[in-house]
Parts: sequence; structure tokens; C-alpha cells
Amino acid sequence: MFSLLFIRYILPGRHLIDTGKGELSKKPEHFYYLTCNPHDDCPEKMIKVFGNEFEKKSFIIRRDLYVAYITRDEARNALRAGIKIQKLPKRDKLTYKHILNTTNQYIALIAPGCKVPYRHGYIGDKGLIFESNESVSDVLTKVSKIPCVRMVEQLPPTHLNTRFNRNLAQYPKQDWGNKTLFKYSTVNKFSDKGLGGHGQIVSISDTGLDAQLCWFKDPDQDVPTESFNAMDHRKILTYFRYADDKDGRHGHGTFIAGIIAGQAVCPDDDDDDLCPGTIYDGVAPYTRIIVNDLFREGSDLIHWPGNGTDVFLYPRYMSSAVQYHAFDFQSGSIISFAIDWIQYYMPQMLLLFSAGDHGRIQGSKIPSPGDCKNVLTVGALYPEEFGMNQYDESSPVYVIYNNNTYLGYCDPAHGTTVMDLTSRHDYLPEGLTFPIGESEKEVFIAKEETDISSKELCAAVIVFGTTKLTGKIKRPVIRLPTSAEVDFNTDGDIKFDFYYGADERHLKFGISNLHDTTIRGPVSLARYKPEVVMPGGPVWGPDAGNREGETCGNDGVRLGEGTSVAAAFAAGDMMIIRQYLKHGWYPRGEKNKDEVIKSSNHMLRCIMAGISDPVKGHPDGVGFGRPRLERFIILPQDYNHTKGQLYGYRLFRKTTNKGTAYEQFDFTPQEDGEMNVTMAWNDPPHDPWAPSDVLFRLDLRVEDSEGSPVRVGNRKAEEFAAFDAHNTCKRIDIKCKKGVTYHVFVLIHDIVYYNRVNYTLLITAPFDHFDDNQAPKQIAQPTLQPRCPNTCEGSGTCENGFCVCPEDRFGDMCQSELRKVDEDERIEEDPFQQYEWSMYEFTVSKWGPQNKLVIELTHTPDANVFWMFSINEPPTWHHTQQSKFHHDFVILENSKIILDYPHWDFLETGDRIIFAVYSLDPKDIAYQIKFSELSVTQQQPQQPAQPQE
Repeated sequence: MFSLLFIRYILPGRHLIDTGKGELSKKPEHFYYLTCNPHDDCPEKMIKVFGNEFEKKSFIIRRDLYVAYITRDEARNALRAGIKIQKLPKRDKLTYKHILNTTNQYIALIAPGCKVPYRHGYIGDKGLIFESNESVSDVLTKVSKIPCVRMVEQLPPTHLNTRFNRNLAQYPKQDWGNKTLFKYSTVNKFSDKGLGGHGQIVSISDTGLDAQLCWFKDPDQDVPTESFNAMDHRKILTYFRYADDKDGRHGHGTFIAGIIAGQAVCPDDDDDDLCPGTIYDGVAPYTRIIVNDLFREGSDLIHWPGNGTDVFLYPRYMSSAVQYHAFDFQSGSIISFAIDWIQYYMPQMLLLFSAGDHGRIQGSKIPSPGDCKNVLTVGALYPEEFGMNQYDESSPVYVIYNNNTYLGYCDPAHGTTVMDLTSRHDYLPEGLTFPIGESEKEVFIAKEETDISSKELCAAVIVFGTTKLTGKIKRPVIRLPTSAEVDFNTDGDIKFDFYYGADERHLKFGISNLHDTTIRGPVSLARYKPEVVMPGGPVWGPDAGNREGETCGNDGVRLGEGTSVAAAFAAGDMMIIRQYLKHGWYPRGEKNKDEVIKSSNHMLRCIMAGISDPVKGHPDGVGFGRPRLERFIILPQDYNHTKGQLYGYRLFRKTTNKGTAYEQFDFTPQEDGEMNVTMAWNDPPHDPWAPSDVLFRLDLRVEDSEGSPVRVGNRKAEEFAAFDAHNTCKRIDIKCKKGVTYHVFVLIHDIVYYNRVNYTLLITAPFDHFDDNQAPKQIAQPTLQPRCPNTCEGSGTCENGFCVCPEDRFGDMCQSELRKVDEDERIEEDPFQQYEWSMYEFTVSKWGPQNKLVIELTHTPDANVFWMFSINEPPTWHHTQQSKFHHDFVILENSKIILDYPHWDFLETGDRIIFAVYSLDPKDIAYQIKFSELSVTQQQPQQPAQPQE
């Protein structure tokens, strides 16, 4: 509490004293106040001086005033740059953890069997987690010297990615009248057809669970703990008490579990379905839960078991298909590598993460482990109409009387929201239809009587126009237009319904519709994160620790919003999808024990991406769009056979052995329409410091019988058809034509170190879903060889869909030559298009303690340009020595990349620096490059700097 008061109230009121003197601490590292001149762009200047990692070692106190933990050299550099500094006085002394928002936990990437001189546990095969209260520099120095430790990182605290808010005034109101929105609730429309997550298991790694709330409680069974065979509890399969056995007040874990799989049961009811809390049931209410309680109340530290892998292994052993994770870290390539390792070796269970709720602060990175290549990461859309009806008392409502429909609104000055009405136990049996009257369970029509304080037992009150009322009741008070007053009598029934705008559920949202907390990628080079986006709330969910009032109704819930909510919606949807597959509903839409399909992590990722409606914006911010559950859950009784409305899909699960170059699938549409082809696979662990950590070279291609240009995975028709080396999920969208045959190819390369690859392919298109003769089919013996997207240049040859280039050429179409560069020769490239390569070779002519090499790369301002280089061999996506993202041994100064002798003493005269430039910018750009060898009289070793993005 003191730390919070200090940061929020004491520090902002302080003024820097004698900042011009810039007194340095005698200690190698110290806390300093930092500020800029009024005319400076302070955030930009801080990053320019301290590098892109500045935000990790600083805390902003107010506009242009920071506290940072920096070295003496960094303090000197700040003074030279015109930044004013002051040592943090003893009276303001804080711990490293308070200012830097860090922990005493560390993770190391190790060789198998490696140990460190601290109490530690393991996560995956090569991850080791330990704690130490020693100084950060001492720990990092000590551990990094252990031969079997490749790298060690400090773990920042975790974030839970959900904001709660009951105060409507603090929530940004939307102009609903000018927006066309769709409805979305936690209750899915397939539950009444037997698809409610029956027989499914979800694992939730979070703050715990309040098992006494009606959404989780079993009146006849205690909660099983650390049990692998307890099957009697109706909702909780087992509770792993890694931190404790409870959730804190307003706990995150309880709220999220309620959204995914909450199912209210009141012990005093004859009929469980009549429990008032059912209006707040989860997306998959019949799914059972495994609880991984990883947090103690008030703590931001994850309490890992001795073997961290148990958090994942035990739920997988108990047949969990999806594991939801509440936590994330703002940095950490090692934790991402460890999670990817776990995901690869546990393919039956999908690891699910939210995209993070710190976009306005951090801005550019998806937090770890949501950045992993094999997991599913979910972002949040802006609040939707159903959420508005839940919490906004002034939201519109339909009043239906004598077959006429009137549009009104709830008056917040005198009553409550209609959602409060729906959650009352005694009203639920009648639904939302009530007789007119002034007694209990009746709707009072306020024409002449304006004092409504005595109508507390009524179902609702209807008033017309701007009639002034007195009193306030805990019932909806609905205002209708004055013109409607003559239509209402004192008899008959009134029905209420929710207002959903134009009732369009599936619109093409834009990136501006993303929830303001969603981080918008990219996390690594060209990776699509989040892969999908879902509603981010606000929604009502179970309120942990609530024991006041009618806790199984509207008194027992609270509001939540954020990317955690979005990920919870996705988890619930995937429970429905998995039931549909495992219980044999696919493809006939009816249960069939002979059609059972066991899902995998890549299958669920493929389905979620494949059934998504695109969201306007670049994929590295919105992924593949917003999943539509009804595009996968197809039932005969609801199917539309009308011409122009045909829609079907086929799912292919494939295990392909080494030696297979490609597989072919053919399809001829029954009518014109949209065709979507999506593929996902499980990729092996790979070097986290490589420019791309995707190892298998798989691609998706589509050709047609009319000879149209080849379409390439994750590339639009108008884009350069470059191979995507950075994502393990790929999709192609096509406007298909009736009668034209489409050939879908899955290209399989570079699995030489593994004997096989497992992937899933989903094809959705305009055909009768229940007619196998019209559905896409695999061609057992391919009849065609896939074409390359464009002509292979410079004597390159096309083999199985890829260009094979001679030694002096490179690029997807061999379109670029390796250019030899002389010293101080300045080369200009203009224009340089997206996904284009350029590569340069420079030969070192002199090298020694008095030398350094400077590579000057200047380009169009703010252009998204990537660079990497290797010594004596071309850099590749899988191996390079330094790159824009990993450059521990070069110094970055503005546009210069400097190789300093103390860090490159192994270089020799005659060695070749092969330097590659790659554009990720959608616009054509211009750049210049120059290599210079410099001699210095007194070389001072410099520490590698952080990147200037």
C-alpha cells in the first residue's frame, strides 16, 4: 500500500532539485529521476538514449518525469544528451521490485540436467525456474557463467488481463445509436440441442476458484484436490493447490471459470434449470474444470510446483483439451521457448493465452508466452450490444403488446436494467412475459400514478414520455414514447426483449473496433498475433468471495472486461467444437459413435482461424478475425439449402511422413461464393534467437483449372507471393466460381530432422455440407505438380512449388543477386517492395584491436525494415549471427550498426560479412547502405546498445 501511495501521490508532487548538476551516484547502478527540456519529445528521447528496453527499467511518474534504475555510464550519456538527472534521495528509496515492477524469479535456458546454485524447478526439457533475493546483477553474473546455461532472464510479474468496473461513469460510453452491432452472450444457442460442452474438460491456470458459489458448487460432494480419479463432483474434476486452495475477493480465476463453464445449481430447487444464476451460465456449462491455483491472494508471483511441467502434464493426463492461462509476462524469450516445447510434446491439449491488456503502455509487443508459435492467442473486440444490455441501464429494450412492438429504454434515475429482471429466480419460469397489473410478477402501467415507490414487487413499471416520477425501485422502469400511451390498457400480457440494433451478428469489424486494452502485435518478425479476436466484454460473471444477498442471482456477479474475457469466450467455444467432433456430430450433424474425431492443438487453432470473419486491418494486429461458431456447428434442421446460401466445410487430419513433397486436395464449387482454405501444424522447438523460430517449411497453395495466378498462404491476391516463414497457421481467401476446379496443395519441406509432421486442413466453400459427392476430397496420388507463384529468375528452377536458386541468387523467386560491396561505397535501393530481399557481401580488409566496422543503413522514416548478417555464409531465417531483434554483440547508434573489435576479435582479414535487408512494409520504401572500416587510436570497449526501432 505504501508503494502505491508513494508512486501515485508522493512522487508526482516532487520537483527535481539541481538537476542541472547531474550528480552521479558512487554505486555502479542507482535510481535516478530523469526529465527532459520542455521542447523535447521526452519518450522518444529516452528511447534514443537508453534503447528500446528503457520501459523495462523505468517508471513514468507523470508527463516527461521518470524514475529509472541505470548505470553510471548510462547516467553520463543522459547528461550529454541534455537529459536532466538527479539521484533518488534516501528518503525516496524504493526497492528494485517496486520501481521496476520486477520479481525475484528467474528463468534459464539450459542443457538437460543442468543445475544452478539456487532452489529451482524445471519447465519443459530446457527451462529452469528459480528464485533469489540477491542483487539482480549478482544473480545474472553468477548463473550466466555456468557452462550448461545458455541464457538467463529475470521474470517480471504476471498480469491477469481483466478489468472490473461497476461504476458506469468510468466506462467510456459508445454512441450506440449510430452503430450497427451484433449480439453475443455467454449462453450459446446450441446448448438446447445437446451441445453445451458435454463430456469435455477444460483446465484453468489462474488465481483459484471460489467453489462455494452456485456456478461451481456440488451440494453432495466436496471439492477433490490433487486427485486423478475423482469423478463425482459435478463441476470440478480436481483442484491443484500450487499456491493455496481458494480465490481472493473478486478473484480473476472464479470470474473466468464462470464465463467458460459456469453452471448454476440451487440446492433448494426442484428443477435445477430454474436457478436464477443460469442467466449467467458459461459458454459451455456442461464442461468440467481442472483448477491450477497458481497465485496467492495479493501476490503477482506464480507459485510453480517443483516440476513446472506438472502444470501442463497433469491436466493433459486427465484429458483436458484446452488449458486457459491467466498470466503473461511483458518480456521473456526463454519462457516462450519453454511453453512452445511443452505445446509440441503435448499435442492433444491446446494452450490458450490472451493478447494482454497493456497496449496503451507497452504498445508493440504481445506478452510472453502469448507470442509462442504453437499456442492460440486471443485479442478483444470493443464492448458489444449484449454487454451493453447487461450493464447499461439506459440501453434500449423492446416492449411487445397486442402484437405491436415499441422501442423504449430503462430509466436509470428510477429503476434498474432489464438484465436484473431476467436473473431473478421467481421470474425465470415465465421468461420475459408478464400480465399487466400492480401486484407481484405483474407489469404496472404508470399513467396517472407517478409515485412508483410502492411497486417494488412488480416485475417492471412502464411510463410514457417525460412524465416525472417519484421514488426509485429495484425493478426496470421503462419509458416508451408518449404516442404509445393510447395503445396500452389495463389487461393483457407484455413481453420484453433485448434491443440488438439491426441484429446483424457478423459484421466486418475494423482494427478500430479492437478493445482499447488489446496489444496489437507483432511479437516477433511477421507473426500474426493475436490469431483471433473475440468480444472483450464487459460481461457479468461470478464474483468470488461474495456472500451477501441473493448470491446466485444478480447480487452474486460482477462486471469484467479485457482480453482475458475474450480468451474465456474462445475457450468455451472450443469446448463446444470439441464435443461436436468427439461425439461424432461431424459431418452429419447428428451423434454417431463411428465418426469420432479426437482433437489436437493444431486442429483447434486451424478451426478457430478457418471459421473467422476477417477484421479489417493488418493480420499482425487482428489475426484471422472473429470466429463464428455456427460456421462449424452445422445441424440438419437448421441448414439452408437455398441457392446462393450454400455453405459447407471439410476437415482433414493428416500425418505426413518424411519424403512426401506435397499433398493435393480438389474441389469444384456448386455455385459462386467465398472459399477459405486454412492449415495449421505443430512445429518443433527451435532456436528462440533465430530470425524465425518456425522450423518446418510448410506452405499452403491454391491453383485453379483456369490457370489463374497461384495463391500463397497468408498472402493476399494483390501482394507479392512470398513464402511466410513465421507462422504455423496459414489461410487463403478466394472468390470462387461455379464449375471451376480448385487444387489445394500442402507443400512439405525441411522436416529432415523429424520423421513426420502432423497438420490439419480446413476447407470452407459453397457446397451442400451434407452431400459428400460435392465436398472437397484428397487426391491419394496427386495428378498435378504445384507451380511456383512466379517464374524463377536467374537460372533458378521450380521444384514442388518452390524456386531452387543458384548460389549467387536468393529470394522466393531467385529475384535478387548477392552484391559485392567495396569500402565506403554507398548503394541506394529505390523502390524496395514488401517481402523483398537484398543481400550484400563485404570482405574485411584489415582487422585488429584498433579497428571497427560500421554498417550504415538509412531508410524511409518509420519504414518496417529488418536486417540480419552472418560471417562467411548467407544468413537465413533459421540461422544468423546478429539481427534487428537479437544483437547482443553489436552497437547501435542511430542508423549505424557497429562491430567493435572487443566483441568480434575472432574475425580475420578476408572474412566476408554477408548482410541481408528485408522489407515488411506494405508501401515501397527507399534505403541506402554503406560499409566502412575505421581505425581508432584508443579503442574503448563499448557495451552493445539496444535497438532503435
